[in-house]
Amino acid sequence: MMTYCCIDLGNSRSKVAIYDEAAQLLHYDVRERLLVRDLRRWRKDYGFDHVILSSTRIVRPALRRYLADNHQYIELDHQTPIPIVNGYETPATLGRDRLAGAIGAWSRDQNASHLIIDAGTCITYDVVHNSTYIGGNIAPGIHMRLHAMHEQTDKLPLVDMEDTGRHLGNSTTAALQNGALLGTICEIESFIRRTSLIYGQLNIIFTGGDGAYLAGRLDSVIFVAPNLVLEGLFTILRYNAK
Repeated sequence: MMTYCCIDLGNSRSKVAIYDEAAQLLHYDVRERLLVRDLRRWRKDYGFDHVILSSTRIVRPALRRYLADNHQYIELDHQTPIPIVNGYETPATLGRDRLAGAIGAWSRDQNASHLIIDAGTCITYDVVHNSTYIGGNIAPGIHMRLHAMHEQTDKLPLVDMEDTGRHLGNSTTAALQNGALLGTICEIESFIRRTSLIYGQLNIIFTGGDGAYLAGRLDSVIFVAPNLVLEGLFTILRYNAK
């Protein structure tokens, strides 16, 4: 049985998922730094030849060289064949993780319209409609908002993200926490409503480090898919596998 290795190199962590032909997850790993010896060990255990890598940072030459020399290897970019239409006007500038996440959502239901909300350092909103990646928006994440309010002013403190349980903050700390968290929630709820008016019923999928935290505070029917980017990479890899 053929197996597939999918690698998502993020800004702070590397995620690896190994799937079989039936899309069953055989192995999952998260680490700060991905080493060649790790891949050699996993290949010995799972026997994969097909590998795809998506990166938001510079790929180390030794890692790229090992993958290219020893596997049927794809490094995702704007020229990689994909199973949906990419309607982005500047595909070369589109984040690989955003594209992979959109394809991961599409692979779950190819006939639906999807809104993917990736809540990390930034919050990205992406729409797939009629098997076409339409585009999306990028906004500051919760932690970025808290840091910006502190760093761009003289007196506002840096506070931790926390749900105060109040609509209005009764201290400067609570006001900052509410402004970041409730401001983000209101932004998301408004974007869901506005996007639904344009594209009709949407499958709303949250991913990213703060995805589950935010999804649990919204009224909409929402799916949480922590590994949506890896699901999309698997779909792209299988689409290109020979």
